[in-house]
Amino acid sequence: MADVRIPSRRAALPVDRRIRPDRRVADTGAPVLRPLPAPIPVPAARHRVARGSATDLSSRRFLIVTAPFGPFGRVLAGELEARGARVLRMIFNIGDLVYWRRKGGLTFDGDVRDWPAHLAGLVATHGLTDLIVFGEGGPYNQAVLTRAAELKALAAEAGGEGRGTSDADPIDGRSPGQDAIDRITRDGDRKETSRHSPLATRHPDLREPVGSGAASAAHDRAQAARLREPSGSALRIWVLENGYFRPDWITVEQDGVNARSGLARHRSAYDPPIPEIVPARPVGRALPHHVANISWYHFLQFLVRPFAFRHYAQPYTTPAWLQCASHIRRYFGLMLRSSHEADARVIRARGPFFIACLQREGDAQLLRYSHYADNTAFLAEVLTSFAGHAPADARLVVKNHPLDPGLVDLRRMTRVLAIERGIADRVDFIDGGNLAQLCRASNGMVVNNSSAALSALGFKTPVKVLGQAFFDFDGLTDQQTIDAFWTNPRTPDPDLFIRFRAHVIQQTQVNGNYHEPKALSPTAKAVANRFQDAG
Repeated sequence: MADVRIPSRRAALPVDRRIRPDRRVADTGAPVLRPLPAPIPVPAARHRVARGSATDLSSRRFLIVTAPFGPFGRVLAGELEARGARVLRMIFNIGDLVYWRRKGGLTFDGDVRDWPAHLAGLVATHGLTDLIVFGEGGPYNQAVLTRAAELKALAAEAGGEGRGTSDADPIDGRSPGQDAIDRITRDGDRKETSRHSPLATRHPDLREPVGSGAASAAHDRAQAARLREPSGSALRIWVLENGYFRPDWITVEQDGVNARSGLARHRSAYDPPIPEIVPARPVGRALPHHVANISWYHFLQFLVRPFAFRHYAQPYTTPAWLQCASHIRRYFGLMLRSSHEADARVIRARGPFFIACLQREGDAQLLRYSHYADNTAFLAEVLTSFAGHAPADARLVVKNHPLDPGLVDLRRMTRVLAIERGIADRVDFIDGGNLAQLCRASNGMVVNNSSAALSALGFKTPVKVLGQAFFDFDGLTDQQTIDAFWTNPRTPDPDLFIRFRAHVIQQTQVNGNYHEPKALSPTAKAVANRFQDAG
């Protein structure tokens, strides 16, 4: 059994604040970069491992750009250092600072538009070999992912010069790789200018791209595939995310997750043999700890923001405090509703039904990997097709996302759209319900690209995907049009799904959880193993 004991906490140590962006502006309006100071030496772990051993990471230098809310980033850093690695952590706000509480913190409290160039400087100056981000959302993560090719080229150039190491000193007043940094900055200036052209598809505040649709998603997949090809780069970019198969798994992939994942999208890639998968260890009840971590993280920002970290750019389009208030209102409302409205047996008694799963409003997967601007646009298309092509005795059950903050009254919107299409008596909206029971009882499920579809496929429920998803290919999901789906939904190949699931777990999943206290240490060990296996 895994040892789930967590070592005693170390005394709080100050965060190094010597690295700061230069706020000067040249006549051209472009930011002026001053050479970064000498790298901050990060002490090696106390319990170093033998070089060349199976657990040796002494040649690796990690920068944790963002981490899951809570102490997981600190626990992971301790595990990596115990294997000989050097670990730095970006501190963007007070929540990052409080949850870090160890050496190696690098404060950035400048304008978010200066972050890409600052990141390039860190890659060259510290000889970084691995960047870690949690999720794909937010401007800090997007700067890593959208400039991955430039960062990898910079790391390769700095490594080739033999100057991008943590023990190097600036030469002639210029930091290691400064020529490459200047080139990335110039490229960034051109990208900044192009964002104002009629062809631009991204918000000027560097938040989530909108209106990109299938073409953008295909471009992202192609770019991610190119980044995974051997190129001699010394830099790996790791994306942590919640698991594809929850609740006992988390996702660890290089260069992107979900629709940007490097997983194959054709059935022949999942031919036998089936990879051997160790049975998952249950991680326990993580939701209360998740809520506590995220609440404390944002409450600290609310208290401190008037005095410190005032330039921090939130990853959300809606303020965190408003989301919190909406969550409280929504859950009190759920307490007053009858549980029977979401009972699969009660719904099935009314007749055959399909499920349409909504996603969290503002979710990066909804914005980046579909042609829908929001859930309302998704619902409008689904209900229009259902009204015109579904059998007369079929019903549609619209299931809300369990973590939707309730900022948009989706229940009311569903009813309005149903009335407009003359099918109000055939459409139900539910908030809650047992997904497994609903899948077994339904005739099929329609999603944008929600991971709920993976649960449905496991129950042999036909699935129609309208957005971009790594699991959307022949043999798993229905490749017909949505209009044809209602009358002849195609069941997934159960043997293919078993093989697919095994391959996905082997390549991208780690048994663990980011929030349950007893699971932190074993999860960190498993993630470190994945980093180490990459070589």
